[in-house]
Amino acid sequence: MLIKTDLKSNQAALLRAKLATFVLLFLSIPFVIYLVSCSPKTQLEKLTNAAPQLYDSQTNQAIPSTQQLLIPTDQIQDNKFQPNNNLPALEQISTEKHWISPAVPFNNTTGRFYLHVDFAGQQHNRQDLEITVLPICEIQGKSAPCRKTNLNNQGYFFNVSTNQQTEYQSLKANQSWLFYGHDFEESYSIPYNTPSLKFIVKANIPEGLSINWLRLSISENPITSQQTSIMLGSKYIHWFKYALIFLPVLGFLLFHFNQGFESGRALTIGLLSSLLFTIHTAVWDINYMVFGCLLLSLASILYCFGNSLYRLLYLTGFLVIAGYAQQKFGGFNHAFFTQTTLILIIGLGLYFAEYKDQ
Repeated sequence: MLIKTDLKSNQAALLRAKLATFVLLFLSIPFVIYLVSCSPKTQLEKLTNAAPQLYDSQTNQAIPSTQQLLIPTDQIQDNKFQPNNNLPALEQISTEKHWISPAVPFNNTTGRFYLHVDFAGQQHNRQDLEITVLPICEIQGKSAPCRKTNLNNQGYFFNVSTNQQTEYQSLKANQSWLFYGHDFEESYSIPYNTPSLKFIVKANIPEGLSINWLRLSISENPITSQQTSIMLGSKYIHWFKYALIFLPVLGFLLFHFNQGFESGRALTIGLLSSLLFTIHTAVWDINYMVFGCLLLSLASILYCFGNSLYRLLYLTGFLVIAGYAQQKFGGFNHAFFTQTTLILIIGLGLYFAEYKDQ
């Protein structure tokens, strides 16, 4: 049996090996992203005992305790109450049993606030818990209901029910259930001269249902139960963009140490790729795309000089973009592939163009 050892055969074998390696690497990317991004689900047993931390979706800071109220659930039951937006809201909710909060100081600069409600407990039937909240704006010593900012949802009452956005876990062979209601939120307008807010709460609590905790939270921005990754926001984004000024410096240093470029072909391809990703770095307004494209632009500069480190930088940039795109878009869907396919194609093009230059 003869084994071919000529240069052409070796180059063909090397090309096949590179292609197989790249295909294997590409197929493993979704699995790696899944392992990195997945996290165990919160157990309802823990949530029914203590309210989880909440965060401001814009600043990523925890909602301070001064902007949270734990409602005494033994003071809010009124199973006959039916909110009616055609009748005076304050008079309606002030009748029969209800709970009114102390004045909550709230320094507002946007003219609105977000009211967030979450709760947890246990029940022995599947009848729905219904909660009604009325925010009260204190203006010059006078109380007036705050109005919703949503034009399609006018009125004053914030109605919450376990028939929506509620997780259940069965106990004792479906004879009882733990429940956790979360992410109920409504935005309200607030006059700029309002120093504080009050809240009136009523609830229709079915027999056999007990509420372990019920919480109201307020913030100038939407409230979330999970901290948002810095990469999915825009904080510090200008620092990533300022790093673009180092690209010409890097190019000059590499030219000095290498005494020239790898080839005219590598220079053309690398500059075009670097220009494309530099533009993307400048125009995007989300951190993971800006940082990822910055790495891709750096990799393209290295490619001009035949520096093999470009592969590591390019792969890192691609994985950063792919990983956070998967989180942002909630999986490997059309939006995910729209954002990552061109980057992958360019990477493959650089890889195989490098082989032709050898």
